[in-house]
Amino acid sequence: MTRIVFLDRDTLPTRPFCFDFPHDYAEYGLTAPDELAARIAGADIVICNKVVFDRAAFAAAPRLKLIALTATGYDNIDLPAAREAGVTVCNVRAYGNESVAEHALMMMLALMRNLPAYMRDVAAGVWQNAPFFCHFGAPVRELHGKTLTLFGRGNIGQTLAGYARAFGMTVLWGERKGAASVREGYTPFGQALAQADVVSLHCPLNAQTRHMIGEAELQMMKAGAVLINVGRGGLADEQAVLAALKYGQLGGAGFDVLVPRAAPQRQPPVGAAAESDCYPAQRLGKCRSPVAHDRYGGSQRPCLCCGYAAKHRLSKAAFFRYTTVQHLIFPQKRNTAGLFPRRCRRMPPPLLNKPDKKGTLVPIK
Repeated sequence: MTRIVFLDRDTLPTRPFCFDFPHDYAEYGLTAPDELAARIAGADIVICNKVVFDRAAFAAAPRLKLIALTATGYDNIDLPAAREAGVTVCNVRAYGNESVAEHALMMMLALMRNLPAYMRDVAAGVWQNAPFFCHFGAPVRELHGKTLTLFGRGNIGQTLAGYARAFGMTVLWGERKGAASVREGYTPFGQALAQADVVSLHCPLNAQTRHMIGEAELQMMKAGAVLINVGRGGLADEQAVLAALKYGQLGGAGFDVLVPRAAPQRQPPVGAAAESDCYPAQRLGKCRSPVAHDRYGGSQRPCLCCGYAAKHRLSKAAFFRYTTVQHLIFPQKRNTAGLFPRRCRRMPPPLLNKPDKKGTLVPIK
């Protein structure tokens, strides 16, 4: 009888299974690394989302024939080790094309127009107390006429490109970093960064794409440009992004992925979390919800209006982890009451094969 094990059922709590062959099924809410070997020892099929399978894991499961991922990304699986072990790895393609593309577009709009800043001003009574019909707070920019550079021309990237063109944006497809030649329809990597008002990352994470956006690449971008990452944590060097926001080179960043991709409770911040007033919230669909900050604290806060990040009580690592956008945008806070620091009143000058039917498991070759 086929033995099926679901290692992190809590990541897919409302989806029932119906197997049409004789089987023995076991499921676990979550699986820690030290629990993995015992749980997969007799498994023929493993279902998982974010559990890491390295060479040692395959050695611990001699009967294993199939890993069925309940997600699109597969960077948690050692594919060469899977091939050597004769294990087929499948993922789910195209299930989030529209959802993720809309999420990226939402963050672009929110950052360019500083929507959360104005929402907080309205909640604080700043607009109501303005001397005339409107409140001039954070800078507002339009998408129309701007340039969007996309890295990753898969389903999500192409869907977002369609949305962006509908808003009147010029869309560029960025060539791979370090590519010896430029493919037809693509723009050289450095040139694509330099022309972009918004850069959006939709690449798989591998040795070639890890930290494809770092300090040097951020310096290539226009001052005040916006960076979106809904691909994988690690595509951008998070510390370099934080520095670029702090010093105004980057106008804003929208991330729903961080390093490591794990539950917030398994990411203890560097420094005492009790000293902060940051609250990670639940996930919404594919993407994580926004963190919340106390409006008025004794220490300085990051400034939303143009990406400046002021001094914070937490270490940089903790600050980035809890203020980076999960569902909305980064930075998540600015000085309120409509009074901005003077400098903040201006904005600084493949998937490996094509998908089959939407939502179906497809072997990774």
